[in-house]
Amino acid sequence: MLSSKSVRKCAAGVGNFLMFISRRLDVHPTRLMELATSAAEPARGGSYCSVFAEDEVLALLRGGVSAGEVALGAMYSVADRIMEIDSLQGPVTVSGGVCEYFPGVVKALSERSGCQIEVVPEPIMAGALGAALYALDAARAREA
Repeated sequence: MLSSKSVRKCAAGVGNFLMFISRRLDVHPTRLMELATSAAEPARGGSYCSVFAEDEVLALLRGGVSAGEVALGAMYSVADRIMEIDSLQGPVTVSGGVCEYFPGVVKALSERSGCQIEVVPEPIMAGALGAALYALDAARAREA
């Protein structure tokens, strides 16, 4: 591993943002990806904050933008925020619940960055596995 970054642009986090979008579109979060695949283009949205996104989502829908375009736009919004944090280069490996439940984010990130993106096996468990390995190392260090 050459570097590691965690997306903490907002206290709500990426997963909560996408869950919020799901609620606003009245779809179960596991169906957000299915909805997004119905769109030809992502909606252009500027807000990543759940507080401001509510007004934006409602305005887009009232303006005739489809729910699928809004869903896809949310996934591209996340990818754009990640690209603001770090301009990705080379092969990239990602983990976390967003990768597992919202694979459209991975696709959008690959398109925006031009990088090959690999998702670790069991991506939602990666953080817990890392914490367990860290605790194991700490316990072994105390025993030595």
